Amino acid sequence: MHRFCKKNRQTPTNPYELQSINTKNDEENLQKLLGKKKTFFLNGIWGSGKSTFLENTAGKKYKVRILNLWELDSKYSVFSVAFKVVHPALYFIERLIIAILITLSVASLPLQQLNLFNKMPAPLILLIIFCTIFVSVVKLMEVKTNTFDKFFLKRKGWLLKRSLLVIDDFDRVESDRQESIYKLLNFLHGEMEIFILGEYRSLELDKNTFYLHKFIDKRVELPYALQPKNIWFNYFSDLGKKLNTQIPEALIKKFIEDDRNLRDRVQFNNLVIQEFRDNKKMGHVKVGQQLIIMYLYLYYFQSYEKLIFKPESQLNLDDQLLQEMIAYLLKDESASYPVAFSVNRSNYLIFEIPKSLTISEIENILISPDKLEDALLEKKFSDSFFQFVSFKYVLLPYEIRKKIVHVIFSVAIEKRNLPTKVASFIIITELQGHRSSEFIGSSLHQWRKLLESFGYHINEQIYFFRLFHIFSYSQIGNSYFPELLGQESFYDKWNTEKNSLYSEEFIISYLSFKNLWYKFDEWTEDIWTAISELSESQFKHFSAVQNIQSKDNHSDFTLAITTPGVEDIYDRQRNTKFLEKMHAKIEDYAIDVVDE
Repeated sequence: MHRFCKKNRQTPTNPYELQSINTKNDEENLQKLLGKKKTFFLNGIWGSGKSTFLENTAGKKYKVRILNLWELDSKYSVFSVAFKVVHPALYFIERLIIAILITLSVASLPLQQLNLFNKMPAPLILLIIFCTIFVSVVKLMEVKTNTFDKFFLKRKGWLLKRSLLVIDDFDRVESDRQESIYKLLNFLHGEMEIFILGEYRSLELDKNTFYLHKFIDKRVELPYALQPKNIWFNYFSDLGKKLNTQIPEALIKKFIEDDRNLRDRVQFNNLVIQEFRDNKKMGHVKVGQQLIIMYLYLYYFQSYEKLIFKPESQLNLDDQLLQEMIAYLLKDESASYPVAFSVNRSNYLIFEIPKSLTISEIENILISPDKLEDALLEKKFSDSFFQFVSFKYVLLPYEIRKKIVHVIFSVAIEKRNLPTKVASFIIITELQGHRSSEFIGSSLHQWRKLLESFGYHINEQIYFFRLFHIFSYSQIGNSYFPELLGQESFYDKWNTEKNSLYSEEFIISYLSFKNLWYKFDEWTEDIWTAISELSESQFKHFSAVQNIQSKDNHSDFTLAITTPGVEDIYDRQRNTKFLEKMHAKIEDYAIDVVDE
């Protein structure tokens, strides 16, 4: 039986619990018709809340007795089923007495054969004899148990006054079973209140239900408040407030067009509870899109499967509202958060617990230095945090953006796995001028001052610029070296910088400043000496930048005697001079050299 409202009509404590539908006036109007032992037909489609409406109408004055004949096997007599439903206690007593009579009757023969009658009291012997004769007569007259059921059902009229017999879903009962119901209606007509529930429209088209009209004293319509148009507008209005969202109009219209009823309302709301409360999807998905996915899952499963698991397949739909719903799902919302269905379909799977972050969780990351560092280094939250940053970064308050950039500055030199795509996006965004004038300039001089304020050495500054592709080596060299060298030689300045991190960046920038990249024959001994003092990782990085690393795939870092030219791949770069000068270092680091 469908529970669409509480009898006490209290406000739900669970925010996702269904609100009751107020049918009090309709219940009171129907109550005025009761007490005259009439037979009513309550019209409404299956699952529309007819049974619950009647229970509320009956209140405490009547006891609702529901007869679900369409669920029972046809071997059971309609009268026996009705008797059991209307008078369950009396039915049990009757069946118990019958069982005792049959038992004593069957036991009489063995008792006689064993000469046990002589040892039994006379009243018990008389009872056994009576039971034996009674059972024999009943069997001889072919009297069935439903005869007794009919007798007691009608003779207990004083109990019938407080009973309201409901024949549920008459339109779903088989035609031969309906004929038995006609006999029951004729038998009980004028004896008690009877309600027949079903869809009157379908019965009118069925010739087999012609006789039903003869037993109906009054036809009653289901309250207008319980019609699909009303229940879904009200339901989604309430749900939209709970979920703080605008429900897609096509979805509401589709519920109404498909005649989804109160049973569907419960089913759909249970899925809402499952997905948004139990699976905690609120904040992880776009609510309107998730609701559409849920509707497709319940009522158009093939379309749901294709959208989720076969996105490349075409959905050939003739239904205009379904087309609008699918278009709503697939529209381009890539620049928004939470991520749309078209960007991350797995989040919208039914029963799936999303792995993405909510906006509130991301806000907590932004105010926690440790969590923010993990997010920028992509140790945790990588996909969600990047999606949020790519959509929302330029809209963040100035102080938050400043804090993020400062964390990037503070960890970029220490963590060689930076830049991550998150950190790179942020720096590039700031460089492109998205509010960057508030705390960061785009000129190299302003960048240098900013990095110096964080304690970056020259080589670390150069490394940072190249790490995020902010400035080229040529721009860096032309900015730094006229000032750095002054009256000092390259090697003298190198001696002061070679022990700092990323000292190879100093040599690379100097070569760019002197326009000596790849020109090994023009390198001075000071340059060769500086290169020979690089650590293994610095030496490998330097060799890669100078196009000496092999372009073929090798399991280990490998140098090549010749490599494709930087400006013209057919004009091969000869690396013999470099390999000869660095022969000892190459052997020390066990670096392979190949001839390509």
